[in-house]
Amino acid sequence: MRKLPNYWTKERCSEVALMCDSRSEFCNLYKGAYKRAYINGWLDEICSHMIRIRKPIGYWNYENCKTAAMNFKSRFDFSHKCSGAYFISAKNKWLDEFYLNK
Repeated sequence: MRKLPNYWTKERCSEVALMCDSRSEFCNLYKGAYKRAYINGWLDEICSHMIRIRKPIGYWNYENCKTAAMNFKSRFDFSHKCSGAYFISAKNKWLDEFYLNK
């Protein structure tokens, strides 16, 4: 069902955002509210209670990638469950070192 053009007010967007734990959940469940909040610049304010899933730029250094890799038995699991760390590890050719005996 389509909403009226002015349905997603800041207050309504805030109400539904409070029911979500992350921005991706908010976007997936309430696309219209997310889009309106994005367009109007409300996202940071109404999503301030949410968990930040994305790591900051530079987070995936050698030590953090190695620690993440140790949580997975195979490269396949690592690549599917921690893709950011896997990508950086592959780019820097650290995977052979992390999975030498695996």
